[in-house]
Amino acid sequence: MRARAWSSFQWRCSADLPDPVAVVENPDSAFDWQSRPDLVWAVLSGVTAWAVGRGTVEAWRSAWGPLIAAAEAGAPDVAGAAARTLAKARPARATVPASARRFAPMLTAAGLMEAAA
Repeated sequence: MRARAWSSFQWRCSADLPDPVAVVENPDSAFDWQSRPDLVWAVLSGVTAWAVGRGTVEAWRSAWGPLIAAAEAGAPDVAGAAARTLAKARPARATVPASARRFAPMLTAAGLMEAAA
């Protein structure tokens, strides 16, 4: 039992991912988007989970900020995967922000967004 308690304690001490809310509030400086892709994925997964959990249009729209920041910083593939997850959880009456249109071709192909006329 001690080994399990120690590993849990050790994990908590080394868990250095930022708070998803901090990332949403300041997507350009709350995280280094050029770090390892697995860390970028973990952070963006936290952001999307936070937005989906909130269930509001405002949270959903604000969660696009970190995805855009990650894509612009050189992680478009990871951001694109997170964009697909976020788009699937779109609340009623929510629209994808204009700044997130870079994901439009992928989201349209996945049937998660209507093609622009």
